[in-house]
Amino acid sequence: MSEVSIFLQKLPIIKKLMPIPRIVREQIPRGQGKLLFIMAIFVIPTLFFVSWLQLASFQRTLETLVQFGLPMLLMAWAAGLIIAAGNVDISLAGTATLSGMVFALMINFFSLDQIPVWTDLAKASLYACIVGLIVGLINGIFVAYRRAPALLVTWCTGTITYALAGLFAYGLHTKMGLTSSPSGISVPQLRVVFDITRLSYLFCMIGLVVAFAILIFRLGPIARAIGANKKSMSSAGFYVNRAITSEFVVAAVIASITGCLWVVAQGSINTTDHTETSMIAIAIAVLGGTALSGGYFSPFGIFLATIVWMQLTNNFAGSTIFSDAAGIQESRITGSIFALIVLVAAIWLGKQMSGEIRTVQVDDSEQRAML
Repeated sequence: MSEVSIFLQKLPIIKKLMPIPRIVREQIPRGQGKLLFIMAIFVIPTLFFVSWLQLASFQRTLETLVQFGLPMLLMAWAAGLIIAAGNVDISLAGTATLSGMVFALMINFFSLDQIPVWTDLAKASLYACIVGLIVGLINGIFVAYRRAPALLVTWCTGTITYALAGLFAYGLHTKMGLTSSPSGISVPQLRVVFDITRLSYLFCMIGLVVAFAILIFRLGPIARAIGANKKSMSSAGFYVNRAITSEFVVAAVIASITGCLWVVAQGSINTTDHTETSMIAIAIAVLGGTALSGGYFSPFGIFLATIVWMQLTNNFAGSTIFSDAAGIQESRITGSIFALIVLVAAIWLGKQMSGEIRTVQVDDSEQRAML
């Protein structure tokens, strides 16, 4: 018997010993996996090509991806958890902005004219996460227990958080003089604490902590089970309302952490900087395999989608080569290329991208009548 035959006979054992690809396939619709593969084929060569044209170093590109990509990854994970459970949350950016305001205020209050220490950062982060906890509880209670539409509830809470952040910043600007503009809070002390290397290490550590929390507490499988069939989960004795509320709370807390990272990375927070971040996070989550119908969520797929999104945004939008040649804005080039690739993939993949889950609910009376 040849070595090839022996290898083929042992192939099922290898699949059992390495179940990760099978798990990923169950978490992502088949069409979404193919779309990510197509995007990687186009994006990776483009990354090296544009970096070569701009003479950008790999370290600088990596640092840019970490500083701007990791907060977006956290927002996409938060949005994906809610979508996988069959709901939607468009208040994430507002929650992050208000939490960032609280974080910046606490840093100014704790450190005053001194350089903030790690204990100051930890206490300020705790206050910011409390804001996210409150917003998540409000969203979860209204959606899970009061059966209110998630889109309407989260739009209301997002609008209120943005308004509170604006009033917060304006009040500090007029009364205490802590802000550089009426719509933001500046924290110049953080620039002394974090250089570019320490900032990258901090962001990577926080991203790993959030990823391990999602995996250890099985937030993804719980959200997928609820989104796939909420009635069956409830009939099986699962606390669906409590789980939905927990998903909203976790998503809001992750958004609060994102707001703190914005302040650390930029040295300030402004109410007008991240108004479209919620929709971008939802788009990245869907690109990463989170079906809008619910029942699908993959942290790894969203991670790949975030890399694709950030590479397209940073390399095309940050390059003047293509804009000078075409005579149009860089952001429109980025959006057009991205939309063209997605449309072509959608025509080719068709229904494989929908992630539809069909279930049939039959009552006992109907079943007896059929028998």
